[in-house]
Parts: sequence; C-alpha cells; structure tokens
Amino acid sequence: MPFALRLKKVRRYDVARKNLFLLPVQLLDNTIMECTMNETSTGLDLLHHIAQRLTIGECQYFGIKFINRHMQYEWLDSNLPLKEQLHNCVSEVFVKFSVRFYIRNTSQLKDDFTRYQFFLQLRNEIIEGALL
Repeated sequence: MPFALRLKKVRRYDVARKNLFLLPVQLLDNTIMECTMNETSTGLDLLHHIAQRLTIGECQYFGIKFINRHMQYEWLDSNLPLKEQLHNCVSEVFVKFSVRFYIRNTSQLKDDFTRYQFFLQLRNEIIEGALL
C-alpha cells in the first residue's frame, strides 16, 4: 500500500509562528544578508552567525549597529536579546555589520578576509565623508 502525504501548499515561509524572525543585515559591501534568529538570540549570536557565514576568523573587531528612534546609530549589546534591543528601532528593523574596534597595524590581522572587511569599512567611511 503506497504511503501518501497530504501537504498544504504554501508559497511563503512563515517564521513568526515558530518564534523565529528574519533580520536583514547590511554587509560592508552593501549587500543584504537575511539572518533567521529566534527570540532569545543575543547580539553576540547574530555576530557569530554573520561571521560564520562570511568565514571571518576574527570577529572580535566587528559589531552590529542599528538606527534607533532618534535616527542615530547605536551598537547592539552582545549580551541582551535582540528583540529587547530592536524594539527601540524605527518602524523597519535594519541593522548594519560594521567594524567596531580598529587596530593601528592591519598586518596584525591573521585572516585576509578580515583585512578585506577593514578595507571595505574605510572605503565606505571615505565615500560617506565620515573620515576626513
């Protein structure tokens, strides 16, 4: 006797009912990475998730920032849950992966991709006029 499954066809993946949410993250090359996080995930979990997907070996130099209600960038706290921090966002949640701690000599960086991310950060700051 053949085994038959009757599945309901759904065209979208609804993560909200499983205590998960999609978080769009702007990377340093201005591409968007969508990260699926659960409601207990912290800022450190998100940072490690991004570092793993980008294969960054030295993630201690990076951080995640978001735009708060006062239209200013604010760094995510690595120990607090994301849901608790991102409720202070403007209407649409949008976070940026960014260099948080600079070092004087980039030759101290062991990973070439980490060095490349530093280059992208400096390039973006020069283009935006933040670095004069």
